[in-house]
Amino acid sequence: MTTKPYFMGAGGSGAKTLEALVHTAASGLAGFTPEIEASLVDQDINNGNLVYATALVKLYQELYLYFSQPLREAGNDELFATRLVMPNDSQAWLPIESGSLSLGAFFQRQLLRDDVNLLFRCLFDQRQEIDQDLAKGFRGRPVIGSAILGAIADIDHRLGQYLQSIADSEQGDSRLFLVGSVFGGTGAAGLPTIASLMRPGLGSEEPAIPHGDRVRIGAAPLLPYFLYKVVEGGGEDADAADGTLAKTADQLTRSRIGVEYYHYRGNGGANGNGSLFDVTYLLGQDPRVELGYQQIGGELQRNPAMVVELLAALASLHFFRSKRNGSGTVMRLKTESDERLDWEDFPAISDDGDNSGIYYQLGQLLRFAYAYRYCYCWCLIGDESRRFAGQPWFRRLLGPEMRDGLTGEDAKIAEKLNVYCGEILRWAASLKLLAPGAFVAFVSARDFAEAHVASEHRPARVQLASEPDHYDPILPTTGGGLGKAVKLPPFNAAIAEGFERLLGDDERRPVPDLSAVFEFMNRQRPPRAIRPGLVAFVNALWRATAVVPERTRRKLRQTPR
Repeated sequence: MTTKPYFMGAGGSGAKTLEALVHTAASGLAGFTPEIEASLVDQDINNGNLVYATALVKLYQELYLYFSQPLREAGNDELFATRLVMPNDSQAWLPIESGSLSLGAFFQRQLLRDDVNLLFRCLFDQRQEIDQDLAKGFRGRPVIGSAILGAIADIDHRLGQYLQSIADSEQGDSRLFLVGSVFGGTGAAGLPTIASLMRPGLGSEEPAIPHGDRVRIGAAPLLPYFLYKVVEGGGEDADAADGTLAKTADQLTRSRIGVEYYHYRGNGGANGNGSLFDVTYLLGQDPRVELGYQQIGGELQRNPAMVVELLAALASLHFFRSKRNGSGTVMRLKTESDERLDWEDFPAISDDGDNSGIYYQLGQLLRFAYAYRYCYCWCLIGDESRRFAGQPWFRRLLGPEMRDGLTGEDAKIAEKLNVYCGEILRWAASLKLLAPGAFVAFVSARDFAEAHVASEHRPARVQLASEPDHYDPILPTTGGGLGKAVKLPPFNAAIAEGFERLLGDDERRPVPDLSAVFEFMNRQRPPRAIRPGLVAFVNALWRATAVVPERTRRKLRQTPR
């Protein structure tokens, strides 16, 4: 039976995990499935994390449509191998779809009987919960989100209808993976509540979403992995003093309560109706990343990429791929060293326990992005292309008629691929440069990126080499979208050194350098299935940037472990 994978991220951490999932899909790590349907749940539609993740998926979709089929015809079953689909017109599912954005308005308090209204006031705080404006999310109060999301099965709600369509799907083994933090608002509310709609409830043999128990559910409830800004001396968060924001001091307490609840539901809860999740992946990080800022929400709430989100994305692939998913299974990850995370520490996404594919494919994606952005892209478009038109790789892969460079749709896609490669490198650099100490050892970014510390209301950010100050890949337009790539300087020695150190400084893992890549490219010709052009060039560069030679890689794949 084929597996139909659904990914659903709740809140900011869910959106950041989708960002990591995009890059793992681009690398071919999700190549075991032709399609993943991904969506987000957030009341804050202008949240910077959500806007960026949605824009990144749209960019990936454009590149997938252009490259995927011809690359498969050329025998490349890795790069852009998996289609990412976003339902609901690529918009997030809104817990409150219309009307006034408050808990009291959602339940129409003015129409409730006096005794029910009194109970309502006993359960919820008047100012911080009942009347709180939710335009920027649930403000770190999951009780609000749980109450609202728990009601969507009883009303005409698009998220409820979507969950019902998953339950009714006859396309195969439907698997829903949920991810979000357990210490915030939307994620802490979304994971258990959405799953509970798909499972029999207290005193009932049927779930609120009919046939929801047919769907296998995996979840990554993210334990604390970052810190908010803390005011010196007082220990309180600057913007959380009035109780409308989550506090750093509350993270561990909320997480403990959340884990205890998941354990309770894992043992069947009060009615013994089974586990909430079929597989639970517990992920966190200590020491936590210091964000250095805090925002109530909106476009300025744009957190940098962090390692835990990559691990959650890999957990989703493991859940979608594994044949061993048993009810109530709990997965934990422990690194070999408490002081560093290296390639060998990543969990395998297949049942055979072999995690080498993560190094081969994600490492290859980073090398491809680096070589394309800093060495080759600017040779393909405009006047610069004439300088290279006589070189063997240019003549053979692009064709002699392209001496003036790519034009039309090909040139636009080449530019968008350059933007995407920049975002891959920014993501990887963020994992490295903003992690505490030397914890991240699987990538080196000092040669092509630098970190800028956070200000009071803006997060820390990563700036790539040759980008102007304050460059932002997201255009300030209503619909969002990724900005144009930055013109880069000619190749130099520093770029070559950065490529060699990209996958960490461990000398046990020698990889072909840029001169070897160049020699490989000069020997290549387009496969018979495709004509010279951008696809042929990208296919050749992907093969050239493998972390080990293809022949060695095939042998490694065939060697039993």
